[in-house]
This record gives sequence, structure tokens and C-alpha cells, in this order.
Amino acid sequence: MKSVIRSIISLASVLFTTVAFAWNGTGHETIAAIAYRNLSPDVRAKVDTILQEHPKYDEWRAAAEKVSNDEEIISLYVFMQAATWPDDIRRSGNPYDHPNWHFVDYPFTPPTKARNPKSPSPKDDILFGMSRSVEELKNAENGDEERAIYLSWIVHLAGDGHQPLHCVSLVNDDFPAPAGDHGGNSIYIRPAKAGVKLHSFWDGLLGNSKLAATLDEPANNATRIAHDYAESSFPAGKTTSPVQKWTLESYDLAVQYGYLKGQISLASTAKEAGPLPSDYSKNAITVAEKQAALAGYRLAHVINDALTEQ
Repeated sequence: MKSVIRSIISLASVLFTTVAFAWNGTGHETIAAIAYRNLSPDVRAKVDTILQEHPKYDEWRAAAEKVSNDEEIISLYVFMQAATWPDDIRRSGNPYDHPNWHFVDYPFTPPTKARNPKSPSPKDDILFGMSRSVEELKNAENGDEERAIYLSWIVHLAGDGHQPLHCVSLVNDDFPAPAGDHGGNSIYIRPAKAGVKLHSFWDGLLGNSKLAATLDEPANNATRIAHDYAESSFPAGKTTSPVQKWTLESYDLAVQYGYLKGQISLASTAKEAGPLPSDYSKNAITVAEKQAALAGYRLAHVINDALTEQ
């Protein structure tokens, strides 16, 4: 795969920018690259075959073929782009769009930090979406295109479930239940000179969305992050835990590092946003990169388990 990573940089000039709503496109593609390298050879071949039936496959492949005829490069590219497709179709009217699958709003009401593991929308959230997508991928009676679409959803949702602000919603007098602050989308912080939405700040920690489709950045991110956080560095069983545990871990991280246990300075407009503690951004980047590694390894396990017996 090293030759793939070196060669994939040349794809940057021919790929288009995607619009993302969770981790920016770079983040989703980084996680996908980590996962792809951790699929078993047999499962990787099955994944490549399944994704050939995706509605966007021809477009993805054509872009890669402009600079390479290496099937490994092309296949990795397709898998990475599959990670962003559920964001590309969001609110588009596509029959496979599920806007509420991208998150679960566990409420956080300071000063209480305790988890409430009950989802407000148990039949229309990320936990439901991931379970449904795995079932549909495993169902050999489904059409090839349908299985490819749900595989794309699996790749995407593994990323969403590890973005801390996708698993929490601040609830207080200013942001009443059930919606709260919409996972940090209704409040602003000021990490640098300008105020930004708390959610948007966390979305961009793995890369700039404008670079999302220039695969050099996510491919290099994946190499570095996997080196810094090898799967063997996590406790036994950590990378195979159930999906709900992923989201509850993300909730804990959001409370501790996103909202600073309720002590963060928040504002309702970018202009009013106050400065953050000096170590806020540094700590957030560390959390994001560790979460990306976990997401990649866990995603690989989910796909390996789903397709090994087929």
C-alpha cells in the first residue's frame, strides 16, 4: 500500500470538492483510508466489487483514471469517496438520504455530566442507521446497487459516530429540550481571530473541507494517525466495541473537551464569541486524531465481520 499512498497524491489536480456536514470530507476520507488498509484481503476484494455498483462509481473511477491505471489506487479512491457520499446527497431528495442518521442527541445539561443512554429518536438516529445499513449489506437478496449504497453509509456513519459533537446536544434555559443547541450548531466559540460554530470547529479538526476530494491530505493523514495510534496501542477489545459504546464515548469527549464540562465560553453570534483557553485547540486535535484512528479500526472490523462469511 505504500506505493498507493505515494501515487495517490497525483490525483489532487483532477478531483472535485465535496460539501460535508459532519467531519469535513477530509476527515471522512482519512478514516476510510485507515479502515481500507485494515480490511482482510478477501474482504477488500469484495468491497471493491460491491462498490462497482454504486451510482457514483463511474464518476469516481473516471477521475482516478485520468492520472493512474493502478487498480489499488483506484479502489482506495473509490472507497474514500464512498465515505462522503451520504453527505453529498443530504437534503437532496435522494431516496437513500437519511438526514437524522448522522447523529444521536444525548442531552448534556450542566453541571450534570452523567450519560443518558436513551436516544430521543431511537428509530431514526445513527445507531439505527448503522444497524440497518449492516443488515442491508449482509442481505445477499438485495440488489447490487442497494448493497453498495448501504456500504457507503456504513463507512460514513463510522466516522460520524466518532465526531464528539455528533453525539451530544447542550440543553439549558437558552437551548431547551429536545433540540438543545443542535450539537453545537447554535453556539459560537473563538479559537482564533474569528468566531465559528462549535460544531464546525470540531468538523474541521481533521482537515479543511475545501481539500476534501484532493486525496493527498486524507491519505497522508491516515498514514500519520495510524502510526501515532496503532491498533495495538488501544486496550484489548477497544476497537471492536458495540456502536452504542462508540457514541457514548464520543458524548464523554464532547462534555470534557468540547464543552469543557459546561465551563466553556459560549455565544449566540460569531461577533460575541469569547476567547478559548490556550490549550483548547491542541487538546481538541489530539482527541480528533485518536477518534479517527479508532473509527478506522472499528470500521474495518464491522466490514470484515459483515462480509467474511459471504
